[in-house]
Amino acid sequence: MNTTVYISGSMVILDTPFFICKSLGAKFGIPDGAEIIGPNDTINGKPFLVITDKKAPTIFKKYYASGSVSQRGETAPFMNNSLDDCFINFDKRISEVVNLIHQNDVFYETKQVLYRLSIVSAVAALDTLISDLVLFIGTKDRDCFLKIIGFLNLSATNSFKLMEKLIHMWCDNAIEDAEIQVIKHVLHKSYSSMSEIKKILSGLYGINIRDVDNVEEILNLRHLIAHRNGRTGEGKFVDLSQEKVYLMINRIQNFVDSIKLENLTFKAY
Repeated sequence: MNTTVYISGSMVILDTPFFICKSLGAKFGIPDGAEIIGPNDTINGKPFLVITDKKAPTIFKKYYASGSVSQRGETAPFMNNSLDDCFINFDKRISEVVNLIHQNDVFYETKQVLYRLSIVSAVAALDTLISDLVLFIGTKDRDCFLKIIGFLNLSATNSFKLMEKLIHMWCDNAIEDAEIQVIKHVLHKSYSSMSEIKKILSGLYGINIRDVDNVEEILNLRHLIAHRNGRTGEGKFVDLSQEKVYLMINRIQNFVDSIKLENLTFKAY
């Protein structure tokens, strides 16, 4: 597969935060070995390759244009994440949750709401971290990108259609929406099952995490709080304390720390 593309015209990234590629720039001469593609639209009468959510080339190639290269709008922050950034962002969210628990000038009933929200927020921080880790390696490694499709629980028909589009993009420089579709699926997916999280970490990073029962318990509690306001099957409401919430947040933090230690080998990305 050719990894360098030369556009006979200008190039603009228009109204999509989900396109970033290995290299991008204007170049007068055609790079050695580059495959030449034409524009797909015109702007003010000039030829342009216009990249949108619906029409985009693959992110796994280098692009150069004979004309200008520009972007309207901002790239989604996670598209520029380093591996360290993924964990730094998680730590920041957990720190915000801990600061929330420190609010002592509230009534008992209000504290219970505060503690429930803290559990939901801590689990949401873990959810976002897993999403960030999937997108981090998926947007750097094409083989991992393919593996992601298997984690999305799509129908066989939809998976096959996506695969067809991806092959067309990678082999024929087709302008499609398949990669952006996968990115959006990852962002919209909920990572609330430890068995699924373990499968993702093992499949994409080769990490085998053990002793996750304590975290699974917290994920189940979050589900109970988010969907039943903390009311159990016996009709009672979960009673939380500051100490209990701290303990659960520490369990999540320890789980993430174990992932971080295993991920040291991926710092080259």
